[in-house]
Amino acid sequence: MSNGRILIVEDEIFVARDLQMNLEKMGFTVTSMVPSGEQAIQKIEEDRPDLVMMDIVLQGKMNGIETAEIINSKFHVPVVYLTAHGEKPVFDNAKKTNPFGYVTKPFRIEEIQKVVEVGLYRHRSEEERKRLIQELTKEVDERRRVERALEVHAHQQRTITFLGHKALLGNDLTDLMNEVARKVAETLDNEYCKVLELLPASNEMLLRAGVGWKEGLVGDATVHTGLDSQAGYTLHSKKPVIVEDLKTEKRFSGPSLLHEHNVVSGMSIVIQGPDGPWGVLGTHTTRRVTFTKDDINFLHSVANLLANAIVRKRSEEQLIETATEVENAHKELKSFVYTVSHDLKEPLFSIDGYFTRLYENNKDTYDENDKRYSNRIKANISLMSDRIYEILEVAKIGLIAYNLKDNASEDIVKDVIKTLEDKIESNNINVLIKDNLPNISCDEKRMRDVLSNLVTNAIKFMGNDKQRQITIGCNKDGDYYKFFVEDTGIGIRKEYQNNVFKIFCRLKDVEVEGTGVGLVIVKKIIEKHKGKVWIESPVARGKGSRFCFTIPASR
Repeated sequence: MSNGRILIVEDEIFVARDLQMNLEKMGFTVTSMVPSGEQAIQKIEEDRPDLVMMDIVLQGKMNGIETAEIINSKFHVPVVYLTAHGEKPVFDNAKKTNPFGYVTKPFRIEEIQKVVEVGLYRHRSEEERKRLIQELTKEVDERRRVERALEVHAHQQRTITFLGHKALLGNDLTDLMNEVARKVAETLDNEYCKVLELLPASNEMLLRAGVGWKEGLVGDATVHTGLDSQAGYTLHSKKPVIVEDLKTEKRFSGPSLLHEHNVVSGMSIVIQGPDGPWGVLGTHTTRRVTFTKDDINFLHSVANLLANAIVRKRSEEQLIETATEVENAHKELKSFVYTVSHDLKEPLFSIDGYFTRLYENNKDTYDENDKRYSNRIKANISLMSDRIYEILEVAKIGLIAYNLKDNASEDIVKDVIKTLEDKIESNNINVLIKDNLPNISCDEKRMRDVLSNLVTNAIKFMGNDKQRQITIGCNKDGDYYKFFVEDTGIGIRKEYQNNVFKIFCRLKDVEVEGTGVGLVIVKKIIEKHKGKVWIESPVARGKGSRFCFTIPASR
């Protein structure tokens, strides 16, 4: 294996051959031997040697020093001078070509080997250094490119965060669109940005907001939705459209809006609404730009952000309108309930009063049939009065405002039991309140109504069993607290359990006092608290009822 490839440039043939033999004995390969600088340059191009050994004085127009200058600048091949001259001016000129060594004539083998090996080593070391410098430079450039890309990406993300915050503040939609246009153009270093709104039942888009455009265009200029414009093409393609040079673009021609502003490059993307495209977001520049994937994703994110803001704004406007209507209906319903109840109660009171006078004045002349008819009239008046009361009570539950606060359910339960203490004792009922009743978010007064109705209901349907107990407790069930009021009474048959929560529905085979509207009120109050209510019956040995309801554990 050769130790290196060497070109000999020497015009004395015997000196060249002697040098060749010595070099080959040392294990080097002599690629060629030439007598002139011109031939040396030609052979370097053909042979690609690792080293040139060249006499300073040569045949032809160029000497060795001039030839070395060309070799250094063009081929970067190391040169070792062969010389018999020892004059200082000659060596001073030779040093300017940065030679890799000198060999003086007559040659000595030890000197040749030393100079050649050192020259090759220097050259290889310098080439390796150059290679390392190139690789390092490439790595530094790549790192700078990555750092720049990361910096741009971070800047884009900050812009998205800023615009997202602006959108959440719920400011005017036009102000948000103008802010979007300004920040997009600034972040991408473009002169122009536009927000185009698709006009309803039209083939045009309005320049709703923008930055960089000539004065008077924003809010007035329109762009056609046809495929001949970038915005129109974007609207139909439903994906980002990237243009590097509008003059050479073959998919569309432009519109005049872009040509009049000397636009060269740009991006555009659809602003998607829930029922179809709302419009187009676009950004443009007068420079030729190759947009990156990050740039495209950035514009896509801003378009989505703007689309969400538009949907949210429309929803808010509609809510202000599922709210004004509800409030008006609420007022009308409230007025209707109280008006109807008054209009029904007043005639009923008059009928009751006139009937009472009529009965008192004529009761001595009534026979049995007359008395029976009178009792039926009286009972129906009472029934009608109860129905009006029930309607009012149920209606009020839906009309009143609820004041939800953190309350200790144990305190509410104990206060309800204390209020019903006389009924409980007179019916010889034992009440057991379980430990660790939780704090809940509720309307305290309404929750008292719930528990009072459930305990009162339990008292009514206790029956004649010797074991007479009401148990009140609560268990955690996922995200809800599950309360229960359990009794040892007669129970409720399966077919009746859903009906007890309906207005005017009572158990037909049980005679108890009351209007029967209490459980309807319980259901409505619990539903207003985002919970539900149900019955579990029988509880044990075919008897007992457990009324359960849930309240959210946290809000």
